[in-house]
Amino acid sequence: MEISGRHPAVVVDVETESGPLAIQFGPPTQNSPFQAILSFEIVRGPYAGQRISAWLYFGSTVSKSGKSVMDRSLEALRVCGFTGDDLDKFSEQHPDQEVELTIEMEEYEGKRRPKVKWIDSPNRGGFVLEAPLAQTDLRKFSAQLKGALKKAPVVQGKKAERQAPTPAPAGGGDGPPQWDGMDQDPGPPIDDPFA
Repeated sequence: MEISGRHPAVVVDVETESGPLAIQFGPPTQNSPFQAILSFEIVRGPYAGQRISAWLYFGSTVSKSGKSVMDRSLEALRVCGFTGDDLDKFSEQHPDQEVELTIEMEEYEGKRRPKVKWIDSPNRGGFVLEAPLAQTDLRKFSAQLKGALKKAPVVQGKKAERQAPTPAPAGGGDGPPQWDGMDQDPGPPIDDPFA
């Protein structure tokens, strides 16, 4: 199913062994000292109620826009409603600002799948990790990012308003498409996702 386009969404918790989390942190990748996953629920339109996960990276690679991958990821967290400067406190804040997800279809292992390309403010137009980042490592990295987060301005946005989920058509009729992005997220690519 093609879901390319822009969709209003909000961060949602994912149930993990340690309880509900709005963000999950994973170990380093080739290009990033750690990675994070945010899960979103689409709040309006034909995909209302459907979920998709977005991968964030915190490396120093610079994208075509001139921003580092880390800067873009921190900006995405602010757009979601994160106001603090301790990254490990993100889930405790329960960010609930509406965002606009840009979703594109990509080829992965021979299948076309939806992928979150950008997390933006609407004004600009749950996946569970098998090996999450250890809490002590997260605290250390959070301490390293404290200065950078203090420099990133807090984004005040509209609180998300959910539309009732679209019911599945009876008997497989021509009703709205049903899509579960949680089952279709292929995971992070090794290369720079913002190139």
